[in-house]
Amino acid sequence: MAIALLAALGCRAGETDAIAWFEGSVDAAFAAARASDRPVFLYWGAVWCPPCNALKSTVFRDPAFIATTRLFVPVYIDGDAPAAQALQDRFATQGYPTLIVFDPAGRELIRIPGGTDVARYAEVLELALEHIAPVADILTAYLDRGQAIGDTGWRLLANHAWSQDAGRALGQRDARAVLRRLADAVPAELGVERTLLQREYLRALARDGTADDAVVREDALARVHALLADAGADGDFLAWELGELIAQLSDEGSDARARVIGAWRDWIARTLPVASGSQRLALLYAQTDTLRLAGEQVDPGLRARAVREVDALSGAASDLQGRSVLLHDAAALLAHVGEEDRAMALLREAIDSGGFDYYWMADLAGIAERLGRVDEALAWRERAWHAARGPATRVQWGARWLDALLRLRPQDDVAITATVEALFDELGKQPAALSGRNRSALTAIATPLGDWAAGGARAGVLARARDRLAALCRRDYAADAAEFARCTVILGT
Repeated sequence: MAIALLAALGCRAGETDAIAWFEGSVDAAFAAARASDRPVFLYWGAVWCPPCNALKSTVFRDPAFIATTRLFVPVYIDGDAPAAQALQDRFATQGYPTLIVFDPAGRELIRIPGGTDVARYAEVLELALEHIAPVADILTAYLDRGQAIGDTGWRLLANHAWSQDAGRALGQRDARAVLRRLADAVPAELGVERTLLQREYLRALARDGTADDAVVREDALARVHALLADAGADGDFLAWELGELIAQLSDEGSDARARVIGAWRDWIARTLPVASGSQRLALLYAQTDTLRLAGEQVDPGLRARAVREVDALSGAASDLQGRSVLLHDAAALLAHVGEEDRAMALLREAIDSGGFDYYWMADLAGIAERLGRVDEALAWRERAWHAARGPATRVQWGARWLDALLRLRPQDDVAITATVEALFDELGKQPAALSGRNRSALTAIATPLGDWAAGGARAGVLARARDRLAALCRRDYAADAAEFARCTVILGT
């Protein structure tokens, strides 16, 4: 439909090689959408985020996708733009990247999950054009009024980012129960949609982490087996995410775990010969997970193959975004198979070559800490904090540095006190400083900071932090008593 509409407008698919992002404020973009009766396509991301860079190097360069966006008002919000974190609260974005489609009146229609197959992004935008109804309304009509769902409605439900909408579509409903019902009710002829909804149900189980009921576990494992036998299943999900799920759904040493590991290994063996270079990294990561779940050691042959695959992909992507995605996956695989020093060497080379250096420093800190190299981990964490660019990123990296100090060097009162002060100095420079990721970053360090400061002279550090927090809350929320109250308890009371 989108291509036909473009033709009617005198446009040709592929006649532009980039998305024409709206120039102006978000409110101006929504006003332009109302005036032109066009929906809004909103992308929320960050320059350093590997999944965002995967989108930029693939989807956002796809001619069909670019052409389809011309029927929308496309809006890009960088999470480090001034006051961007207030927009995170407004749109309830859960992380980078988030992609949301709104109708011309500003009603949210659907959120598109990251990691979706490249070709399907344009298809989902076209579906939203054909069926201008919010996913939340489709769900409510089906669950509360028994209204039938047409094929287009099922496709929208299957392609919705259920884990990224802060429960806006679900309301107070239980995600596991709803997604299981949808996965079982989708018509058999909609095989792709059935597979996607099965995946989302399993993801909901993994997020919840409380699949204790034996019947639920057995049923979920049966669904995993079905996905592993499905040629159209989401390979990224099966490669990167399945290990955690299997660990939750089966007991160590059980027959159920052995059977699902066997099926997973069969899937990997079938998929590896036809996988692209970057996909092979994910499959070798999964192969490592099968060994660990089975209580087996990672053998030298697998480690050597991981090294060969990473070496073979060096230089495979010529652009910065593509390189960052490959580097992220390559370092994750090397660390996963026990080649941590090679992973760290790869990340140090990335820092030396420029681009997203503070992100790779944070990864280096994580690897060093897992190896028990505390001083090295702290050194990288501090470097990352000082190198970080962008207001929200600086707060996030500063909070991570503070958390590392509290956990790994709690006796360093001078460094901890100075970091707390520096973090609030950073917040003081920002409008809407206590929203979005900034709020989340402060919330994450509230308990460890409180435990560290309990009693004695350290209590004054926490008291000073709370005073500075209260001052920022007054600055940003003086006219909103409820929001002011919610703000002042971020660091506890």
